[in-house]
Amino acid sequence: MATRADRLKTLTARRSINHRMFQVSFRNLLLLTLVLRTFQIYLSNFLLPCEPTAIATGSENAELLLHRNRRLAACRFRMFPSNTVSQRTLAFSNDTHSQTEFNNMKLSMIVNPLNERNLQLAAQVGVEEIVLTYPGLERRLFTDAKRLVESFGMKLTHLERKVPHLKFVHRLPGYERQIEDFKTLIRIMAENEMKVLCYNWMPDEDWQRTSSTVIERGGSLVTEFNVKDVGRNVTDADGRPYVPTPSPQLWDNLELFLNEVIPVAEDAGIRLALHPDDPPMPELLGQARIMFSNAALFRAVNLVPSNFNGVCYCVGSLHPAGEDLLEGIRLLAARIFFVHARNVRGTATHFVETWHDNGEIDMVAVIRALKQCDYSGTVRPDHAPSMAGELNETPGYEMLGRLFAAGYLKGIFQAI
Repeated sequence: MATRADRLKTLTARRSINHRMFQVSFRNLLLLTLVLRTFQIYLSNFLLPCEPTAIATGSENAELLLHRNRRLAACRFRMFPSNTVSQRTLAFSNDTHSQTEFNNMKLSMIVNPLNERNLQLAAQVGVEEIVLTYPGLERRLFTDAKRLVESFGMKLTHLERKVPHLKFVHRLPGYERQIEDFKTLIRIMAENEMKVLCYNWMPDEDWQRTSSTVIERGGSLVTEFNVKDVGRNVTDADGRPYVPTPSPQLWDNLELFLNEVIPVAEDAGIRLALHPDDPPMPELLGQARIMFSNAALFRAVNLVPSNFNGVCYCVGSLHPAGEDLLEGIRLLAARIFFVHARNVRGTATHFVETWHDNGEIDMVAVIRALKQCDYSGTVRPDHAPSMAGELNETPGYEMLGRLFAAGYLKGIFQAI
């Protein structure tokens, strides 16, 4: 029969064996972790290259490379979603974003009207960059706006809306002068350290709606487009010229325009961002329209390959056309210079705008896709409902609803 001393000796031996086994297991676990981490880094840096230089050269296979790069990037982020994965710029070769800038999306806003009260409201909800509506070509108007915006701790970075363009869209008499004015605008923006000029190729000048008094949540007012009511536009669009321009001519005119202005944009460091048509229809009132799909935007940016020829990706304009927004973001990611976030319900022939949180567009999925593609530009809360106490004089651009939208988007930024 074993004595007490023998039992104690046996127990001690067992404990020693268990301890050695634990040490071996722990060392094996560390070794396995090291091997997996090395394999992860190898995959993200070597097996999934993004080849930005090949795109930047404007080679004849640029479209295929761009599409493949977006696919590879999406695959890489699905495999390694954490921030520990090496992240390199997927944009063009002369884009020199630092790693800390990746996924650092910012809020921008059109402040309507541009005054101290509205700028203070924008700053208070976290807006960092202000979008200026076209004020004309008087340089003083730009410097005054820049000084006012910066006094509230924000930057004046973008310009969009009401940029004169119908003459060169339709190649009407005087189009050369209008292109020269566009070049002057680019140079003035550069003088004021701005970044992005958002323009459109809408042959009727700007977005159109048939109603601005549709009732939304809590009695707020939103805009509607119904093709049955076309002819009763409630926006400030100028409308198309009397003689329509066929779609092949619109494409030719766009290529001519880009060949003229892209070299100026490159010299000035101003990125040009093409906005899709709104409503996104191939024809309206007998006038062809060409910029209503992901494929059309992709074709446009490759008419004149350049680091400064890109798009403003407006999800609320493309969704009613049935476009896959997430696929569009992956396809165009390296050329997305600006994002408009608005929500809608319906189809291209009949849709209504909504609050940012209750339309058909999954805004969280949109922002996540942008983040996965390393988008570090601005997102502008686009058209929002007019709220109680507002006059609805500028449908979609009253302030209160867009303040809500800014907070909603900022919450998504931080949550993902």
